[in-house]
Amino acid sequence: MRLIDADAFKEYMRNSLEATKNCYPDKGEWAKVITEEFCKDIDEQPTIAQPETIRCRDCKHYKRYKYTGDFACHYVIGGTVRREPDDFCSRAERTELADELVKEADHGTD
Repeated sequence: MRLIDADAFKEYMRNSLEATKNCYPDKGEWAKVITEEFCKDIDEQPTIAQPETIRCRDCKHYKRYKYTGDFACHYVIGGTVRREPDDFCSRAERTELADELVKEADHGTD
């Protein structure tokens, strides 16, 4: 499976229809109906929910070394892995402070 930009594909289909109308002028209305039905079918398909991306800077496993100033992930078994603040992985767990900031951004402050 691969993800596509469905809106861009529908635009491509509609543009292709316009480009071929001159070749088959007697089939133009028929082709338009088929293209619109095809685009409608695309809209009715289920979408995949994108999981939330937690950046390393917001992860509780992300630590800074006191002496070198480097940042690393301490989740790795048997060691650490150097990471940049904008990196991310599938094991990320948001810190409590980051959770509060996300809640404020989503709901506003009282």
